[in-house]
Amino acid sequence: MPFALIANLIGPLVFRMGILIGILFFVNSSQAQASVGKKTIDPKIVQEKAIDSSLDFKKTSIDRELAEIAYKQEFHNMFLPSINISGTFASQYTYAQYPNQLSQSVENTFHAKGFPSSTVSIGFADFTLYNGGKDSLKYKVAYIDSRLSREAYFQKTRETRFAALLAFSKHQLDLEKLDANERYLKLSLSFSKLIKTKLRKNRVDESEYLSSVNDVLEAQRNRDEAKAQAETSLWALNKILGDPIGEEYTLRGKLEYRPLKMTLVEAMEIYKKTAPSFSIAKAEMEKKRIGWEAAVRERLPLPTVTLSPLKLSYTQEYGSSYSTQSGVTGSEASNANLDFGFAVSVSVPIFGESGYFGHRNTKKASLEYSKQELDSAIELQNSETKIRELVQQIRKQESNVSNSKEQLKNAINLLDTLFAKASSNENASTSRLELRDALRSASDVEAEYRAALLDHTSLKFDLANYLGVNLDENADL
Repeated sequence: MPFALIANLIGPLVFRMGILIGILFFVNSSQAQASVGKKTIDPKIVQEKAIDSSLDFKKTSIDRELAEIAYKQEFHNMFLPSINISGTFASQYTYAQYPNQLSQSVENTFHAKGFPSSTVSIGFADFTLYNGGKDSLKYKVAYIDSRLSREAYFQKTRETRFAALLAFSKHQLDLEKLDANERYLKLSLSFSKLIKTKLRKNRVDESEYLSSVNDVLEAQRNRDEAKAQAETSLWALNKILGDPIGEEYTLRGKLEYRPLKMTLVEAMEIYKKTAPSFSIAKAEMEKKRIGWEAAVRERLPLPTVTLSPLKLSYTQEYGSSYSTQSGVTGSEASNANLDFGFAVSVSVPIFGESGYFGHRNTKKASLEYSKQELDSAIELQNSETKIRELVQQIRKQESNVSNSKEQLKNAINLLDTLFAKASSNENASTSRLELRDALRSASDVEAEYRAALLDHTSLKFDLANYLGVNLDENADL
């Protein structure tokens, strides 16, 4: 049997097996082959690296620390007094005196001769015993701000983790798409060679071969677009992980496709318990209520009781000079004083900004509180619509995943059948056109399948982030 005839019979069989193996068992080349020197990353690693390298996350951490400091400072202001220690040392010399009528009536006129004097004192700063509970209201506001900063910290943690996982999944799927386009390019090249062989044997005309060459060029264009898309997703992943732009990775593992099991009622219950937007709305409403209460107390004639509990001072003067009207001069010996001080002061606002005329501030605070109540109610109404939309979109993508997966399976079987026809001597032209359309269809369906997987993952991240939960904390997500 001639060699050309053997090649003509065996070649189509090998080509058909290549279609089945290449499309049915497509794998991620970044997982199948690990290049030397590349970093190996998986979903767990990308989350940790994203947290460590995110500048926004570091800013949120600083905001959290600032809120904690402010909260502790309000606690100190309300419960802890301050103790002050002071000391002075002075020396004064009187250069000249100009007696007037008042000084002339004084028996002795003293003037300094540079003798030093020193004073040391220790005492508690003024401490507010009672001011109508205004300090306690400030303390409550500081506590709410501290709690909000913690929630913002956890929210930023989730956002950073989800962004890293999504970037990881997108680059992984883009690499799989590139692999698929590489396979389709090889299939187009192989089929074009087969058409060229038939052209030499005059089994097809030249237009058939030229059409197959165009199919190869189209496959090359699709491959180049997939390569560019994979590079773009790699750069985005580099940025999130804080690595040099263009650094390649070896990807291990992937996010598991898991259909949504959570019902709308369950989602709304979780939203009311953990959703950041709802928690912020409630916290802001509580702050406005406290502001209104503070304005009311400012207007009422509530006393403010301030205590200066103890002041101990010691003064040492080493001497002074004096002169009298009769011209007698002399000096006094050094002396020392030990003084104790204690004071309680009470003030009650009657008129002014903090008294009767403070009704405008009270009205303003009341309106702001009412407005925040409405904002909270609006947020709750909008949340149900938002959750319904997300759940609906997730269900839609799950349907797309299921349909495109079945379509891909059918496309593989169709390619196998059409290649058997294209390898025969009959109806070569029709079989080639059908095979070309089948190849395009398989390529499109495979791309749609991966896009549906990515969209499904992204939407679930959006839902989890909106509800304020992590995917690994809830099996129904």
